[in-house]
Amino acid sequence: MKKTILITGCSSGFGRATARHFAREGWNVIATMRQPERETELYGFANVFVVRLDVQDRTSVAAAIDAGIARFGRIDALVNNAGFGLFGLFEATPREKVVEQFDVNVFGVMEVTRAILPHFRQNQGGVILNIGSGAGVFALPILSLYCASKFALEGFSEALAYELASQGIVVKMIEPGGVLSTNFGRRSGAEAAQNAALPDYAAFVAQTETVFAGLRAERLATQEDVAKVIYDAATDGTDRLRYVATEDIQPLVKARRETSEDEYIALMRQRFGPPRSSGFAMPAPVAALVAAMNGHEAAAVEACFASDAEVSDEGRTHRGGPAIRAWFEDVSRRYRATLAVTDVVVEGDDAILTGEVSGNFEGSPIELRYRLRVRSDKIAAFSVEP
Repeated sequence: MKKTILITGCSSGFGRATARHFAREGWNVIATMRQPERETELYGFANVFVVRLDVQDRTSVAAAIDAGIARFGRIDALVNNAGFGLFGLFEATPREKVVEQFDVNVFGVMEVTRAILPHFRQNQGGVILNIGSGAGVFALPILSLYCASKFALEGFSEALAYELASQGIVVKMIEPGGVLSTNFGRRSGAEAAQNAALPDYAAFVAQTETVFAGLRAERLATQEDVAKVIYDAATDGTDRLRYVATEDIQPLVKARRETSEDEYIALMRQRFGPPRSSGFAMPAPVAALVAAMNGHEAAAVEACFASDAEVSDEGRTHRGGPAIRAWFEDVSRRYRATLAVTDVVVEGDDAILTGEVSGNFEGSPIELRYRLRVRSDKIAAFSVEP
């Protein structure tokens, strides 16, 4: 008899990739999402049943499970994938967004799990796969609420695994890091854009963004790679609890789980400690420029500069927004680099920032210095030095 799996959050990302993977492996798939009327691809699989399920709507949870059982006769496995990430400072995040983060990432998982457990007990077995994150193993600043939700999911899943073993039901945690091809980053960025700006944190946010840019550069896995890990976990026939799904987070997972507390905290503080500064709070345009350059967003880079600003690089001067944008687009095609701020000083009405550019040009490593002048709320000058 074909096995059947119910997957939440199938409209994109890991959920969609996992639905495709299980369907191609011959499973019946109950692919759930909040707006199934927008779906096109998954309807093309004869063994995929697309149905509405919103983890914040208990009625839809019960209805989706009942509909799936009516269609395929039983459910053998559940993937709790639906979730999203809040990116931004805790202090700047509205309370309602905090509640939503936990309502989806934690309480939503609990609702779906609670609703399917009677069916699994009746079957005397079942597999529950909860999609966690590296951010549920090690904590990252500016992701404090997402981390909190995923740490909660880790604790819930482990404790639940002990309870459900008595019923022949297995619980597993899948822990992916960053991948090249999901909407997670776009939604996280959109959520962050709604948060209030707090200039006192600007220097810290800019420095942290440089660390995140380095982490993003290490991403090699795809959502399909993670889907395969989920499939392997569902079918390996073991009671193994945790599966690290991407290589990029292995060093931090190892640091968290295999070194002492003092060693781990020292490592994280080295990465995310406060930047060296003369005491001047970094202007918001600089934090925005660092994020835009490291994200290779040319329009956002242009918006950070004054209309008469100048950029000097390789002996050439680029003056004005359109010219600066064209310069950055050209640089982005030739270089893969990240920008870091190392010092801030004040000269009269200006803030002078210096820092480093590191990365590679056509496969060869580069190390450059830059000097940046901020006047009022815009960047007036930017120069790159060998």
